Amino acid sequence: MVAGAAIASCVAAFFICQAILATNNAGVLIIDPGVLRAVLGAAVHLVLIGAIAVGLGSALRKTTGAVAVLFAVLLVIPDW
Repeated sequence: MVAGAAIASCVAAFFICQAILATNNAGVLIIDPGVLRAVLGAAVHLVLIGAIAVGLGSALRKTTGAVAVLFAVLLVIPDW
């Protein structure tokens, strides 16, 4: 169910953005090489981030600690 919602939101975001970009002749088609893979990859990314967040929340048993660790792992550490 979560994966379905992630796929639906990523596909909807793709088509909304393409409607905006098409006015400047900058849009792409879903059948162009790599586009479908990128849209589905974004959905997989959403699901995996949710799974990591649930795992951290259950391991730490504190909401603030889990949020802090999640942001540190996703945003701070990759910049080093």
